[in-house]
Amino acid sequence: MVRRSLPLPVVMRCNTRIPAALVMYQRARKLATLAAEPSNFVPMAELQIEAYLGAVNALSLVDQRVAWIAIPLAAESDFIVRRLL
Repeated sequence: MVRRSLPLPVVMRCNTRIPAALVMYQRARKLATLAAEPSNFVPMAELQIEAYLGAVNALSLVDQRVAWIAIPLAAESDFIVRRLL
């Protein structure tokens, strides 16, 4: 007898994709500061593009109602919600 597992609900499945999108977005923002040097611009810009595309791809896999990430504005606890799609 083979036991079949039930598919995970959408909420549980998206819990790994939204943090992945946030990490990729933060990586792209960090790479933007590294791309300021003229000698590193092209390789860093390519990595930055890949990171932004990874964030958009991760968010495209979830329902549009939950396809957002919260980004801190400053050291305070204020947050801004930014949609990438």
